[in-house]
Amino acid sequence: MTQGHNYFTDSEGRRAAKPDHDVEIYIWARTQAPDGMELKDWRRIIRRRAGDLPPEAALEAEVNELAEGLSALVKAPLWEDAYTGPALLEGQAAGEFFNQLLAHNVSFPRSPWVEDEGVKKNFHAGTFAGRLGRRIVSPLISAADDPALSEFEGAPLIGHYEIDDEGIPAQRVELIAHGILKDLLMSRSPVKERLTSNGHGRGAIWELPTAHISNLIIEAQKTATAEELKKELLKQAAEFGLEYAVIIRRIGEEDDKENAEDTLSHPVMVYKVFLDGKEELVRNAEFAGMTLRALRDIVLAGDKRRVYNYYQLGPYLSSRGQTQASIIHPDVLLAEIELKKSEKKPERLPHLKHPYFSN
Repeated sequence: MTQGHNYFTDSEGRRAAKPDHDVEIYIWARTQAPDGMELKDWRRIIRRRAGDLPPEAALEAEVNELAEGLSALVKAPLWEDAYTGPALLEGQAAGEFFNQLLAHNVSFPRSPWVEDEGVKKNFHAGTFAGRLGRRIVSPLISAADDPALSEFEGAPLIGHYEIDDEGIPAQRVELIAHGILKDLLMSRSPVKERLTSNGHGRGAIWELPTAHISNLIIEAQKTATAEELKKELLKQAAEFGLEYAVIIRRIGEEDDKENAEDTLSHPVMVYKVFLDGKEELVRNAEFAGMTLRALRDIVLAGDKRRVYNYYQLGPYLSSRGQTQASIIHPDVLLAEIELKKSEKKPERLPHLKHPYFSN
């Protein structure tokens, strides 16, 4: 838990003061499967104020869900196949998908202007800055970023603020319309397409502000109920000639990537869904060939949207400072992804039992 205030003044006469409060409950667990494979999962509950935290019963339910899921993963069979086919991303997996593929790439539009080009390797600029007016996601998807929102359907949004870190009032930005990038998030560092800030200059306290998302609102023009999404998933799997489809319910966070060049972190909770509807949890699956094209492969979205509160990593790879951000998103059905067997070697099992479980 942190509490503080940021004060801003500049030579143009701007003065601002804003609270910088943060409350996080981080639940984390790690174990090993009988073959030595290391398994882990976590939950983050992030709020601006302690009074916004869920009640104790809800937190206990989160802990139990984490423990039960990890225990099931220990007993799950290994993923052995090479899979190409449709996939349904639900819950946290959909939120992290939109974070790593969309939110990151509409943020940080400008690379540093430096003489040593090697320095730029330490700054991960957003890929979509140079694609204004072009399609970057499925035509079913539109998106806006609105710092003024403090909640969505009763759920707190930690990306809310009124003034950014450069003293500019926050503004709503209509980012994407039917898949086409219409505008950019801007700090006071100009780019060729946009010369002025729209109130999105933020960063960690030791970093220069850059353009970050605040509350990224994803809307879909074609939606379906959870039951209809699963039905369409299995229909597309049958058209692929497959015996099963894939549902992914949890994906690793951005700083949990095995390799810095990976587009998306590894999947954590992966389920085979057979054509009769039966689900089987598996472990040891990895994305293969995942690119930004996955955003254009969205063919259907859920009719209910969720709030994903998280810390968005900054562009400076040496420090990876973070800012509070929220994504309002639906579950999404992707027309095609590739999964493969992980090549990561299992760890040795401990020689002694953990003292807590020894009896």
